[in-house]
Amino acid sequence: MVLALLLSASSVLATALPEQMRASLIKSAEQSCFEGQSKQESNKARRPEVLRRFCNCFAEKMSYTMTMEGAIASIGKPPTSGEQQLMDAVLANCWLVHVK
Repeated sequence: MVLALLLSASSVLATALPEQMRASLIKSAEQSCFEGQSKQESNKARRPEVLRRFCNCFAEKMSYTMTMEGAIASIGKPPTSGEQQLMDAVLANCWLVHVK
């Protein structure tokens, strides 16, 4: 029933992620990012704490762009072009701030 309400087309306002879900998303995304970035040859010489800050930045910023409706709708689907553009912009910003 709650899921039906969240997905209701009549819902005007987007629902923010609950804090516990947001924290879990951040932790998971940060770890996944760190593992992926650490494996890239171009990052082998970078200190792990630099990559962790970069990945935390990305995970934190992306968590604020997500809503319950968006999270549910995106399960098992690749990002839309708009979502990909947003991710690319966040990645570029976090890279400039924490790595360059």
